[in-house]
Amino acid sequence: MDVEIRRALSHGQVIDITTTGRLTGLPRRIEIVFHVFDGRIYISGMPRADRVRAWLRNLEADPRMTFHLKGPVQAALAATARVITEPDERRAILEKVARVWRRDPEPMVAYSPLIEVTIDGGATCVLTTQASTKVYKGTTSQRTSVRVHGDGVAIVGPDPVVPVRDSVFRQTTELALDGGASLVLCDVLTAGRVAFGERWSATRIDSTLDISIDGARLLQVKARRASAARARFPPAAARRSPRRFPPPRPPAA
Repeated sequence: MDVEIRRALSHGQVIDITTTGRLTGLPRRIEIVFHVFDGRIYISGMPRADRVRAWLRNLEADPRMTFHLKGPVQAALAATARVITEPDERRAILEKVARVWRRDPEPMVAYSPLIEVTIDGGATCVLTTQASTKVYKGTTSQRTSVRVHGDGVAIVGPDPVVPVRDSVFRQTTELALDGGASLVLCDVLTAGRVAFGERWSATRIDSTLDISIDGARLLQVKARRASAARARFPPAAARRSPRRFPPPRPPAA
């Protein structure tokens, strides 16, 4: 794991977590605070006697979660939650949380949510898109940054980019890997909407790919295309017109 991430995980701070909705199966992201006691990561909350938090219910159904670091160090870490229900363990931990928050520990021991979080190793991230990326007339830019820690795997395979006539597109892809990480990359740029007579008719395309391992640049590729003579539609006179039939003759008297 990256040194900066280890340092960020060594003390409590505000983060986001994403759980899976127990009824919908959809991702549910919230902001919350984590604590570190004796080198272990815990998440709790204010005591509520009237209900159980939705995020806790989600983790009871599926303990897999994403732990999002925010601030100077940003990362989305695959993690697993353990819901803590044993009374003695709850008291030992929640009394420490109560001291941090300067609250009465008894309501927290009785009603506060409490989980222990374990950051997973060997995670696999798949980054793709729902359909081709269409770049319309005007100026568009896109930046993709992926950081793969430890022995994780990143599969980066967005659908092809389709630049239309008179568009300007700038793309930067930055991929940073630890020495033990793996990467599968597919980056495709098409000629445009060929069926509409547009072949390399974008005004300008700039694409930069940067790959580094353990902080050292392994590969940098810069591609640029500026179109001086663009493909044109055929003139109106050359386009096929619908066949016209003469009006019917009136019946003979």
